[in-house]
Amino acid sequence: MKKCKYCSNELSRYSSKKFCNYECQEAYQLTNKLPSLKIKEISRFCVNCKQLFSTNLKNQLFCSVNCCQQYDKSKRPSFKEWNNLVEFCLERDFYKCIECDSDKNLVTHHEIPLAFGGSNDIENLITLCGKCHHKKHGLIYDQNRGANISQE
Repeated sequence: MKKCKYCSNELSRYSSKKFCNYECQEAYQLTNKLPSLKIKEISRFCVNCKQLFSTNLKNQLFCSVNCCQQYDKSKRPSFKEWNNLVEFCLERDFYKCIECDSDKNLVTHHEIPLAFGGSNDIENLITLCGKCHHKKHGLIYDQNRGANISQE
């Protein structure tokens, strides 16, 4: 049986995926591409369920992906609030990617991912083009297909 590369949950035997969800993929990429996030194993309390857990990630605030998802649901902005945040972010960044100044395929990116305690506050949001956004996530951007291809 195939297992998620991050949390080791079982995947469908027919699945071509390497992760059970986006949060696991994001966490795996962060821990393997940014070694500075790794530290000696420590114990801390989960922000959501308040249980003690061990981690070697400096920014990990949740004991599991489920706790992260439960916590996020209560903190998520409404559709209208999110659209207002995106519009404000685009205006603040002059409708250009802050990395390369492109004005094509713009997206709003969380500098600190929600799974690692980031927020939807405007200070944590930046404007990126599709290509730079994929670079931030360790993916290759295929401009012809617009597809995400893992760099592994």
